Amino acid sequence: MDSPRREIAKLIGFTTLRYVLNSGISLVILYVFFKDKSIIKFSMIVYVTAFVILITLYLYFVINAKQEDYYLFFNMRRFLIQPIILILLLPAFYYQRLKR
Repeated sequence: MDSPRREIAKLIGFTTLRYVLNSGISLVILYVFFKDKSIIKFSMIVYVTAFVILITLYLYFVINAKQEDYYLFFNMRRFLIQPIILILLLPAFYYQRLKR
């Protein structure tokens, strides 16, 4: 397995940058749809908590790269660089709004 051990700081930096960009764009999308600051505040808490948990797991898989853990490493990276959380939050907030 090709291990990115030599450039860990660069890998984590660019992954973090991509997460921050996706999170910012996702928060703007949520604001456009709902125009509710409490939803944005809650979403920010979700994004920060998810980042701390996911980047910790991602860093573990980067440092301890093993062939059998590659699938987990790939999925941690996917959650960090793609707007999957937005795909979960958008219908959840919409459903909550319908229930009111």
